[in-house]
Amino acid sequence: MINFKNRDEILPSALILLSIVLMSAALLYILLVPAPTVASAERAHRLMRRRILRDTTTATLRTRSSQAAAAPRLWPGDPRSVTSAVLAQLTDNARQQGVSLTSFRPQRGQTLDGVAELRYTAQLSGSYPQVRGVLASFDAKNGKTALRSVDMSAGGAKANVVTATVGLSAYLPATETVIATVQSGGGGNG
Repeated sequence: MINFKNRDEILPSALILLSIVLMSAALLYILLVPAPTVASAERAHRLMRRRILRDTTTATLRTRSSQAAAAPRLWPGDPRSVTSAVLAQLTDNARQQGVSLTSFRPQRGQTLDGVAELRYTAQLSGSYPQVRGVLASFDAKNGKTALRSVDMSAGGAKANVVTATVGLSAYLPATETVIATVQSGGGGNG
């Protein structure tokens, strides 16, 4: 049956030997590897449950620490008062730097997980260092207004005046009233 001398029977003989080796290995595996018991399955279940509880506790602690870190950067009050405060802050910063605030437009806000974002677009004109000074004022350590985007352009080759279109965001806790105001397009733009 197994004959390696005849050239036509080499391949079938090799396949038969290979199948015998594979069946022997499978038989050894079945005989030597213990079947999982109920106790080991319960132990694995307990370990998995402990891991899930630990991960849940860790995630809860991270969430609390993130909320505690974000709380000082949230504006108190309603969207209209926040819009007024952001405009006042921007006006004061521009006045201190000698920059003219040419426009301020509230945009449509959005609500995120427990936080409402109020978006604004402002246009500033002045020399580059002065405009840069206004932008740097939003980078304060405990600042409540976030700088989203800056698009700066100069008037011409010899002009020393730049115009910056600035995207700003203010965040406040999302209460039911705040969410309703933001979703209706309110927040100072109505």
